Amino acid sequence: MPLTHVPYKGGAPAAQDLIGGQIPLMVDTASETIEHHKAGKVRILAVTGEARNRALPDVPTLKETGINSTADAFFGLYGPPGMPADLVARIDRAVADALKAPEIQERIYGFGLVPNHAPGPQLAVTQAEHLKKWETPIKASGFKAE
Repeated sequence: MPLTHVPYKGGAPAAQDLIGGQIPLMVDTASETIEHHKAGKVRILAVTGEARNRALPDVPTLKETGINSTADAFFGLYGPPGMPADLVARIDRAVADALKAPEIQERIYGFGLVPNHAPGPQLAVTQAEHLKKWETPIKASGFKAE
């Protein structure tokens, strides 16, 4: 079946159209669709990570379905340029401490996400790796930002 990209202003409107039958499928983060999946409104067909998602143990990975591809997402906390180093360090410590709390970890896992702390320099490395990984396939696809 040929696919057509349909741009949406966010995951919620796309999920509503998926639930309503206006679109046959969508690609999104588990956190956007996990509750609809659990309620039986949509069916998550596969996850894109290297391993199954802890919150969706019965959902296979793309590799398990025969599609040799992986993709993962990350969330970063960004601030304006020139933030004072002591403020950056305080925020980093607060985030690291919060992510150690079992109740926070369980909440994050419940959204289909994986809690992980990486200080700013590691976030920059991760971001650069993602940009490099996706640069070639995006250019090869002919995709143009509108």
